[in-house]
Amino acid sequence: MGDPAQYAPGQQLAGTVYRVVRHLATGGMGSVYDVEDVTVGKRYVLKTLHPQLVSRHDLAKRMEAEARALAKLQHPNIVDVVTAGMTTDEQRMPFYVMERLNGQNLRVVIEKKGSLKLTHCYRIAIDVLDALEHAHENSVIRPGHRDVKPEKSSLHRNANGTNTTKLLDFGMSGQVRLSCVRPASTSRREASRSAKSRRHAGVLPSTPAPAAVRTPPQACRTSATPRSVVA
Repeated sequence: MGDPAQYAPGQQLAGTVYRVVRHLATGGMGSVYDVEDVTVGKRYVLKTLHPQLVSRHDLAKRMEAEARALAKLQHPNIVDVVTAGMTTDEQRMPFYVMERLNGQNLRVVIEKKGSLKLTHCYRIAIDVLDALEHAHENSVIRPGHRDVKPEKSSLHRNANGTNTTKLLDFGMSGQVRLSCVRPASTSRREASRSAKSRRHAGVLPSTPAPAAVRTPPQACRTSATPRSVVA
């Protein structure tokens, strides 16, 4: 497979106002670029599919669904999607454009620092849960969503010097409805060992939601909450 970062610095995507400043990252399905809107000189982040995957119309539709889902969610803890589209050249590359954040993703921060202060962990957890609650209320989340990873969250530094955690995507989940969470089979002792191992690994521990884990029959008769989905 060739280099997925096909757009070089200075190159403008065909039929768009976006000129590449630099390639930021490459994931399993696409690449992310720091771009500039040449009409106003403002910087954004642009996400595309890998060139080798453009012919997969199903993936292009999933990317469009992801952009629509994120654009629907106006929330301080979710990255803002500005626009989406497709290049006008022969390749017809699908893309969408997001706000440019000032900071690093949580994975990079954890790897650099090794650990975070407990108060900072609480703040991150609250921000992420607020974002998931908003996504849940707008039906933009997968059943049994367990895809909240450090690399999908960014610690954004605001103009006043404070930090805000922002979710970057929901794994091209599209808009789906929540279903009831199945009861957990893990014992208290196993759950305790698992939580300790996650803390040593630098992963935020989660607290089982009573409605979804401790009383599964009752949970199936009530609405699932964002916390029950990620617990």
